[in-house]
Amino acid sequence: MTITGVKYGKCAKCECNALLLPKNKGLCLTCVNGEAKVYSTPKDYTLFRYKANAFAANAHTGQVRKYTGEPYIVHPYEVYSIVLEIGGTDAMLAAALLHDTVEDTSVTISDIRKEFSPDIADLVADLTDVSKPEDGNRAVRKEIDRQHTAQASPEAKTIKLADLISNSVSIVQHDPSFAKVYMKEKAALLEVLTEGNAHLHARASEQVKKFQ
Repeated sequence: MTITGVKYGKCAKCECNALLLPKNKGLCLTCVNGEAKVYSTPKDYTLFRYKANAFAANAHTGQVRKYTGEPYIVHPYEVYSIVLEIGGTDAMLAAALLHDTVEDTSVTISDIRKEFSPDIADLVADLTDVSKPEDGNRAVRKEIDRQHTAQASPEAKTIKLADLISNSVSIVQHDPSFAKVYMKEKAALLEVLTEGNAHLHARASEQVKKFQ
């Protein structure tokens, strides 16, 4: 089964069933990043990753990244990879893959709770913007979302930091003009993300400093 360039299949190295990005030359994200097998058995590990990957990819079918035209699933993969680097929990890794499904697709928090778990659903809820267009201009909406993020769990804040890091790279590279606005908003968000992973907070803060 192929979804906008991302296919399901066996990894060329470990032969697990996973989503395969073209740029990774047939390798799953596990083999690309040298991920440790943190599950009790390889079977449990594969099934968990496959389900989260498959759910997110199906939810984002047909969506592409704004500047590059890449399948949108590339962005959740990047966020997943960053959370993986700092030893995120199973729930955090799943939420990293699923973090935009409620905000950008027809998926609901109830769907996440039913398909995965209450813990994962809570993380995705924390990561979903709550402002609406009728709430006001961009500045007003961003402040509403900032206040929502401030109430998130430390685990959700860590995923949010990974999200900001991934988005910053793309925006700075492809839209320097908007990046000025985005980095200002990001600096304000970082003020309420101090409970997230310290390494990622420092990394995200460095991105802001380099752009100023």
